[in-house]
Amino acid sequence: MSVKYFSKDDLWETFPGSKGVVLASGEKMLMYYIEYDPQRTFPEHSHPHEQVGYCVSGEGEFGIGDEVIRILPGCGYYIPSNIKHYEKNIGKEPLICVDIFSPVRDDLAKSAFRRDYFTKSRDPK
Repeated sequence: MSVKYFSKDDLWETFPGSKGVVLASGEKMLMYYIEYDPQRTFPEHSHPHEQVGYCVSGEGEFGIGDEVIRILPGCGYYIPSNIKHYEKNIGKEPLICVDIFSPVRDDLAKSAFRRDYFTKSRDPK
C-alpha cells in the first residue's frame, strides 16, 4: 500500500495554464490531480489510455469527440482511449479535477507530459 500527501509546491506545469501532480500509481492505473487556471484551455489531444475523472471545484467545458460537456463540482466523466478531447476552464476560479488513467501514463508518472498528443484539427474557443 502507498499513501501520498502533496502540497501546492509539488505541482508541475503540464501545459501553460495547467499544473498537476501524480497522487498514486500502480501497475495498471495512475491517479492525477490537475488544476486549470481561469479562462485557460488545455489543447485538444488524444492518448491510448482510458480516462475517468471527477471535478472537485470550478467550472469547465470538456470537448470529448463531437460532444461539448459542461463540468461542475461533483461531476464524474469518462473519456475513451484514442478519442480527441480538450478541457477548458470557463470560470473565474481554478478548475480542479482528479483523473485516473489506465494503463499507467508513463509521461505523467515521469512529470514529462508528451506534447505530441496535441492536435491542430480543432481550435477550441
